[in-house]
Amino acid sequence: MNKKSLVKLLFLVMIVMFLFPWVLVSCGGEKIMSATGFQIETGQYATVMKTNGFAASQNFQIILRTILFIVLFLSVIGFFVGFAPDEDGDMTLAFSSSFQSLILVGLYIGAPIAFYNEISQGSTSSSEIAAMSGFIHFEFQPAFYLTLLLSLGCTFLCFAVLREQDAKDAALLTTDAPPRPSLSPTVDSSSLLFCPSCGYGNPKGSKFCLKCGTALTVPDDPAKKS
Repeated sequence: MNKKSLVKLLFLVMIVMFLFPWVLVSCGGEKIMSATGFQIETGQYATVMKTNGFAASQNFQIILRTILFIVLFLSVIGFFVGFAPDEDGDMTLAFSSSFQSLILVGLYIGAPIAFYNEISQGSTSSSEIAAMSGFIHFEFQPAFYLTLLLSLGCTFLCFAVLREQDAKDAALLTTDAPPRPSLSPTVDSSSLLFCPSCGYGNPKGSKFCLKCGTALTVPDDPAKKS
């Protein structure tokens, strides 16, 4: 399996991860609610929160659903674009995976903060938020962490594919380039006397080989014969 096929597989696994719980909210060690990626994206978690006495604002729901929709959308796009053989497809994969990784990292950092702000009725007091987080716990589940790791790994593989393509293009350019002219001066072999022993080319008029000392036989001048 090459790198590009592995990238497609990773995007597909990320889509499947939306079927599993991403977050868990508990109070005093007792589970209050959990939500899969699809439940968060469709807003079903808000109903469960309201049932348990935690109301999420409309803006919070819209932002969270939009973020999850983008992550899912990029996974679907990445999976189908992975079948494209051209370089434009490789660039799209790298962009999609990089953007997705940034979103997931931002979600990992910002979601707990936004959640505690939301359940504290928008209070910005650090002491109130700290007290709230002391007995209500917001935790990401393994499916979310796996999605984050898969996205980061996918980004690495996408850029590896781009580097390989650049190396292939450079090799093709080198192969197709016309041969460079030789910089060494050309030597007229007709003006040399070759040694019958070692084959060394001696200047015309030499009686002995400059390399091995063998006596050279000077060819007869055709002009003299005539």
